[in-house]
Amino acid sequence: MPEGKIRIFVVDASEVWRKILAGYISLDEDMEVAGEINSGQGAILMLEETDPDIVMLEVNVNDRLHVTEVISNLHGIKPGVRIILCVDAARKNEILSAVDLGVYDFVIKPYKKQSVIRVIRECMTHPVV
Repeated sequence: MPEGKIRIFVVDASEVWRKILAGYISLDEDMEVAGEINSGQGAILMLEETDPDIVMLEVNVNDRLHVTEVISNLHGIKPGVRIILCVDAARKNEILSAVDLGVYDFVIKPYKKQSVIRVIRECMTHPVV
């Protein structure tokens, strides 16, 4: 695990879900929100500025880019970044195409605080892809 707090960049089209995730992360003394944005394209543009350890990326971001393209771009800019997908329970099958692109895990909406924190901590124990 890195020294200091784990920095998480939250990418979700819904302001409500972004705030929920950010709230859970902010409650943990070992974690901090590096930034929030509502699109994959915005995440690509802000990745270097936010310098996160983890990007929590909604599968269904409102974008011109497919989530797999967003993931590829994020890894191209910051090869060591870990990505956790955020998936609506009805659409969890969509994550399978992202697994080969270096996604560490996923959380399912509606989020549960304990699950979000557990997945973040477990993600940080894996070697960087």
